[in-house]
Amino acid sequence: MPNGNIQVGPLKVGLEFIVRMLAMGSMLTAMLWVLSAQISELKVSVGTIQNTQQVMREDIVGLKTSLVYIESKVDANAQHREGPAH
Repeated sequence: MPNGNIQVGPLKVGLEFIVRMLAMGSMLTAMLWVLSAQISELKVSVGTIQNTQQVMREDIVGLKTSLVYIESKVDANAQHREGPAH
């Protein structure tokens, strides 16, 4: 009997250790899944920011083009008004 108890003790400790390691592994796996999901969200956010920046750049180019057009119309209008007066 004592011989059996000696063998069960280390076996029990070994099994508890294995169960704890499996539990920690599961917890680490779950944490990695959460981290992976957060990285994916971050990539989407960065992509959205980059798209917004591109749209803003295009809007700025459009505004500059509109400003040049308006300036040319103002200049043409001013020249038209000054033309007959001279």
